[in-house]
Amino acid sequence: MTLLIEMPRSHAAERTYVLEVLLGEFLGLDWTYVPSDRPNVRITRCGEDRAVVLPDNLFSLSDAEWLSPTSLPQGPLAHWNSATLRTDIELTAPDVPILFGERTGVTERDKNIVLPFDIFGSAFFMLTRYEEVAAPVFDVHERFPATSSLAYKAGFLYRPIVDEYVEILWAALRRIWPGLQRKTWQGRTRVTCDVDTPFDRCTHSIPMLGLKIAGDLVKRQDLRSAAQRVMRYRAHRRGDYSIDPNYTFDWYTDICERAGIAAAFYFIPDRSNPRMDCVYEIFDPEIIMLIERLHAAGHEIGTHGSYNTFRDPAQISKERARLISAASKTGRTIEVKGNRQHYLRWDSRETADHLDASGYEYDTTGGFADAPGFRYGTGKSFRMWSWRQRAALSIRQRPLIVMESSIIDAGYLGLGYSSEGYELMRRLKSHTLRFGGDFTLLWHNSYFFRDDDKHWFSSLLVER
Repeated sequence: MTLLIEMPRSHAAERTYVLEVLLGEFLGLDWTYVPSDRPNVRITRCGEDRAVVLPDNLFSLSDAEWLSPTSLPQGPLAHWNSATLRTDIELTAPDVPILFGERTGVTERDKNIVLPFDIFGSAFFMLTRYEEVAAPVFDVHERFPATSSLAYKAGFLYRPIVDEYVEILWAALRRIWPGLQRKTWQGRTRVTCDVDTPFDRCTHSIPMLGLKIAGDLVKRQDLRSAAQRVMRYRAHRRGDYSIDPNYTFDWYTDICERAGIAAAFYFIPDRSNPRMDCVYEIFDPEIIMLIERLHAAGHEIGTHGSYNTFRDPAQISKERARLISAASKTGRTIEVKGNRQHYLRWDSRETADHLDASGYEYDTTGGFADAPGFRYGTGKSFRMWSWRQRAALSIRQRPLIVMESSIIDAGYLGLGYSSEGYELMRRLKSHTLRFGGDFTLLWHNSYFFRDDDKHWFSSLLVER
């Protein structure tokens, strides 16, 4: 049975998009948008007078208010007690932050269930990164930082809030129509690796070796490290990477394969900013050989868009073509479907459009560099929104939930190798899988400095 969604006419494209993601993609329901003059949202079925009613806050903004800083939710946010609807709703906590709406309880009026907050507007706000367009803030790498986000400031960055809103909506729908059936999601762990430094940089060239040795001897006064670099350089010339601390691919893929996981490895195809990008060349014989070995073992090869690509559509297309060309030299048929931006550089106003136009099926840049969590409010894959076209794109977002350095490094959360750091990773994985999302983990091949790294990585792959 098709649900009829009676909503105001304003922002019809935006409303259609969020209805398709929440009702179509996430719940798997049939629905029809019915433009009306009513001031709120009414969900019903043809010929019935029972309905779920919600307020209409975000999409009711005037053209002057839309995408203005004043349109953003103002803190501190109110919280809604979900027990006023049902006590068994699948949530990370019973008190739910309200982005748009009120904190009053659920009311039943004239066979209707009336929810007090704007689920569709709130979900659109998160899925499209509305705040990053309305009030852009940039760090030194021109990234929107987690610390500037509403989710961080209001304390729900670690909650998949959109997934929770869907569960609340579903509970209300089932209360009206107990026989309604939904799509089921099976969560899984996605392991991803950004191949920034496949080899110790000192093995790249004699000048690079000399520079590193000079640093060891003069700055660090470490003769042993200098000698080890010489040994690694000589071994590398012979095609022996066994003593290279960055070349962990054999161990990495073995752990993934034991856990039954096919990992994705993202390579930088070009250097749009030589100072910030990799030192390798995508057509280097050792890189071609690495791509061939990873693909032969059943792992995915994708693009790690170089530093300056995120606002450069021509460079994005060039890099995808370069990686496809390099992959063809393996003699294998290797599709390049996915992308993640170097340094997680992303502009919500345009980057998705450029990637979509270049033919990518998905992007997985969707996390913050300075903190882990749910940037888009979900761990599920979804079609991305174009602010330029005011329409859904073909490209899908696979949100990045945890990057190892975001939790461990002093420049970010700085939790180091504490039990608190590992428990946060576990909690985020649990929250993701709980709602059928994909726990996308980024662990660099060059980030296995100590035994704790290997232990955390391998444990995260198998623990629920």
